[in-house]
Amino acid sequence: MEKEGLIRAVDYIRSKGLNITRLVTDRHVQIRKWAREELPGTKHELDTWHVAKGIGKKIDSLAKEKDCEVVGKWRRGIVNHLYWCASSTPADEGQLKLAKWESICEHIANKHRGHDNPLFRRCEHEALNGKGVKRKWLKRNTKAYEKLVHLLSTKHLQKDVTQLSSHHNTSSLESYHAVVNHFAPKLLAFSHKGMRSRLYLAALHFNENSGRAQATTRTGEAQYSVTTPKYKKGGHVVKKLLVDCTYDYVHKLRETVMENVRLGIVEVDDEDKVIEPLSAQFPKPDKKQAIEALRSRYSKR
Repeated sequence: MEKEGLIRAVDYIRSKGLNITRLVTDRHVQIRKWAREELPGTKHELDTWHVAKGIGKKIDSLAKEKDCEVVGKWRRGIVNHLYWCASSTPADEGQLKLAKWESICEHIANKHRGHDNPLFRRCEHEALNGKGVKRKWLKRNTKAYEKLVHLLSTKHLQKDVTQLSSHHNTSSLESYHAVVNHFAPKLLAFSHKGMRSRLYLAALHFNENSGRAQATTRTGEAQYSVTTPKYKKGGHVVKKLLVDCTYDYVHKLRETVMENVRLGIVEVDDEDKVIEPLSAQFPKPDKKQAIEALRSRYSKR
């Protein structure tokens, strides 16, 4: 479904005479293959958040193994390092991103210069002191170190790192999907026309409110909220508080409808035809034959 949605979106953009020079998606395998074959002139990049999420889950899983508990102490640092590799490197320097990423395998063993990759010979952080020196450095040739290095050095992950987007992400799209879920909850079923109308409303609401400013106090101080979501496992998240949503699009829609009624304008939408469900393309079985063919997986016959 995701691949089909992307194909239709690309076809629509092209139909308007626009060219796509850069495409940012998640790690979807089919989408990556399709983009490579069908969009040869487009730079396909990956959203860092999706790659970081996958790495974080694997580190959490590894930290549950015997003699590997110390790996969990490095989860946040490794994820932050991935974001730094993407944001500190020009978009087209994939091999430099990979060289920076590989340096983490040396850093966790307390080696900060003399790395093997000639593109990135030493760490760029300042000299460590205080808490930095007392970190839980991993010892080479231990189970925890070897398994973590293997996890961070897989060919699949290395390929992902070279494709990381330096400046763009899919967070706005994720936010839009949240708005769509508000107007059209997944637990409810809608007709094709009803669903399309709700998508239009979601798009209008998102476009009007996606650029809201940060809320401030009466004295002009920026407002924030601190939450402790479950996935942080005791950690916290600081979020900016935004000003309230506006609904000017509702008034514009109402005025347009009333004006059309006054003028007697009735627009017929060619897309209002009834769309058959996907199951309609398959022949419906005979009920009697289906009942006779019914067998339980636990049947003795």
